[in-house]
Amino acid sequence: MIVTEDAHIPVWGTYVTTSIVKKEFAKVNVNTKVNLPEGADPKQYAVKTGLRNPNGQMLVETMLPLTDIIYNNGTVDQEFIVHTPTLWSPDMPALYVAESRLYKDGKELKDEYSTPFGIRSIEIIPGKGFFLNGEKTVFKGVCNHHDLGPLGAAVNDAAIRRQIRILKEMGCNAIRTSHNMPAPELVKACDEMGMMLMAESFDEWNVAKCKNGYNLFFDEWAEKDMVNLVHHYRNNPSIVMWCIGNEVPNQWREGDAKIARFLQDICHREDPTRPVTQGMDAPDAVVNNNFAAVMDVAGFNYRPFKY
Repeated sequence: MIVTEDAHIPVWGTYVTTSIVKKEFAKVNVNTKVNLPEGADPKQYAVKTGLRNPNGQMLVETMLPLTDIIYNNGTVDQEFIVHTPTLWSPDMPALYVAESRLYKDGKELKDEYSTPFGIRSIEIIPGKGFFLNGEKTVFKGVCNHHDLGPLGAAVNDAAIRRQIRILKEMGCNAIRTSHNMPAPELVKACDEMGMMLMAESFDEWNVAKCKNGYNLFFDEWAEKDMVNLVHHYRNNPSIVMWCIGNEVPNQWREGDAKIARFLQDICHREDPTRPVTQGMDAPDAVVNNNFAAVMDVAGFNYRPFKY
């Protein structure tokens, strides 16, 4: 249970992006959502945001009053320059922290919110591949299901970190999660230990794989669940790609490429910084019915002889 003041920064209320990433400097944008009580005057409030480097040192700090212009749609935008940043990568998982504080009348602290983030750039260039911080990087990955073998599906932080250590020792640098929102403990560990992640949602859409599956709830809940996945993890540097489905039966149906586009558009709307994929195991169908063509990255499972 999270107890807040009447004026507060809500859960997942910050969004940190790095629009420019160079060895010399990085431009960091911190978008902070602020919930004020009904009828409150925004001019009474201000947001103070500071950036700490991976060693915990405060680099820069600024306070911004909530004027009518700045308090736009309930959010505050602040921009910072970080000189000679330490870039996040599997070999150097450097984490910065944005510390946001909400004040009333300049001195009464109403809320505090910390957001770990990484400074890094990602890009996929057709015909060339994936580039991390401007350098071509080959995914050496696994599809790692949520359960921890004989320990079961309950989250065990030590066991998760043991898995990641073993994977890194064997040369792995990426994990595709299975087929629902991943545990926050996994994402946090991947941020800190340097493991790239493809965060996946939905094992089925509105066509059933099993009698009592998610298909019963897709039409009502798909957008809400997709938005929550993205909002939860869009500040985590380990996440390099969103995945909207795993071998969904819709891939066989003419016209259902529109659903793939619908889900991908949600990801683009809520986080324009990452590409979107899905795991498809019907290569003949998806190549011929545009199911693969609408994706930023067409992800194929099994049957490599058909690619």
